[in-house]
Amino acid sequence: MISNLIINGKELVNKEKPYFGELVFQRDMGDFWVYYQSSVPGDNRFSEILEDPYPDNVPSFKQAIFQHDFLPESVSIVKGDIGIKIEIEGRVQYWKTLWRYIYNCFLYYELPFIDYKLKFFAEGKNYRIRAVFPTTIKRGKIRREIPFGIEFQKEGEFPSYNFIDYYDNEKGLCVLNKGNAGNSVNDGVIMLSLFRAVDMGPNKAKSETGFCSGNVLNFEYRVLPFIPKNEDYRPYLTGISFNNPFTVIPGVKFKNENVYFKIYPENIPVTSVKKLKSNIYLIRIYEPEGKEQMVKFETEKNFEFFESSIDGLDIKEKLGEGKNIVFLLKPFEIKTLIISLLS
Repeated sequence: MISNLIINGKELVNKEKPYFGELVFQRDMGDFWVYYQSSVPGDNRFSEILEDPYPDNVPSFKQAIFQHDFLPESVSIVKGDIGIKIEIEGRVQYWKTLWRYIYNCFLYYELPFIDYKLKFFAEGKNYRIRAVFPTTIKRGKIRREIPFGIEFQKEGEFPSYNFIDYYDNEKGLCVLNKGNAGNSVNDGVIMLSLFRAVDMGPNKAKSETGFCSGNVLNFEYRVLPFIPKNEDYRPYLTGISFNNPFTVIPGVKFKNENVYFKIYPENIPVTSVKKLKSNIYLIRIYEPEGKEQMVKFETEKNFEFFESSIDGLDIKEKLGEGKNIVFLLKPFEIKTLIISLLS
């Protein structure tokens, strides 16, 4: 799909493997818990994925690659005001099973990321689809977002909240997911798991719906090249915006009872705003980078500011009153505020 991607003067695409952004179809005889293999016996110590590499040119049966060279039936390239849209319609065939797909790639003139959308017509059973991004990064650092934080992890398949990134001292690649949390890094290749056509396993229960045969499935994901030491690189904020786009509801009027506030520095995410009573609001924030930060909270009117338990039921302490307060956020700390309008 993409043969060159330059960041910080360095090439990110590994040209020795199938081009960046392609899909891989693999045989998957597993169940809802285990890839490739049949159900795990009850006396096994481990059931998680210990290794899940990109398939070799001559793979073993349990990791057999169906096809990564698609058979496109049509390709269209549309240039618009904000970027270029590439749409590929095609098929992947394995024996009698035929899968059809519509694959869109969006390249923007002024935005630093690439968006992908896949519409897939599911048929058959016992297979797996992954989006593949072979990089030139070797022995880099792997980070995944967890709820209210970021964690460094090893190679292999793990879930991530909104993003995974992989980088060395010069360049990096971030893959943002929307509802497809499973991803892996192995030998410089980032893979995003999109779909598995499996069931619960013959020893547990019938669950044919796990194959989704006859259904149309839609997937969205985004890749963001970055320079590791760039302070403007904030993947947690990009992940929030990608997964929570603006919703426009025409012709509907809302009563304006909002509270207006600003938080500095701007990298502090707001995860919840809730009206508890008249002129009393709950606001939840957290520190996203793993370092202490002084936070300034500004409002248009005079409020009392309290720190509360995470459910907002128990007040811990009063932080101050007026139109702004300053307080400390510890690394990855979650803080729930109650603000009450002063009369």
